[in-house]
Amino acid sequence: MKALEFVNIKKKFGNNIVLDNVTFEIEKKEFVGMIGNNAAGKTTIAKIASGLLKPNDGEVLVFNRKPYKDFKVKKKIGFASHNTMLYPELTVYENLRFYGSLYDVQGVDEKIEDLLKLFNLNDVKNKQVKDLSRGFKQRVAIARALMNDPKLLILDEVTTGLDVKIRQRFLNYLFELKNTKAILFITHYDSEIKNCDRIIEVKGGKVFEKSI
Repeated sequence: MKALEFVNIKKKFGNNIVLDNVTFEIEKKEFVGMIGNNAAGKTTIAKIASGLLKPNDGEVLVFNRKPYKDFKVKKKIGFASHNTMLYPELTVYENLRFYGSLYDVQGVDEKIEDLLKLFNLNDVKNKQVKDLSRGFKQRVAIARALMNDPKLLILDEVTTGLDVKIRQRFLNYLFELKNTKAILFITHYDSEIKNCDRIIEVKGGKVFEKSI
């Protein structure tokens, strides 16, 4: 069983074809980097893979289930994007706590404490998200994606806004995870995916395998 399968996926918005017969797969415990220019279709791939968007045609499967239909399989997915999608009126801690309860995370308070420490968020844990800088919001979004210990982790340009130290700590942490879960890591930067198992390039709504 694959962690993620795209089979002839098509997606358009109005008359604009964003994805054109996109086919690729990710194995369980495989770290795949995805790279491409702006408007190439990377974010649309991420949203379809996470169940936030439904394709116009083709089939997407996460652990052999359709993520836009099956909430049970969504519990196995962690998703973070450059668009943080946090609750601005809630504190950092409340955002993580809410997400943890939504996904029935066991030992949720201990999990939150671990993530606060990992991303240096303890000093702002009681601040409302709306009062945080761009970089801090991004840290919270990544922490939220890790709350449910996902089997498939989808990260869409999440290093945007991170300072150099936190960015490197996070990348190191990701590579420690590469043998425990499937990871789709989308970025503009070749340097961030040089240690991935495979690299997929997105151009004009199509995907191509790229040599490492």
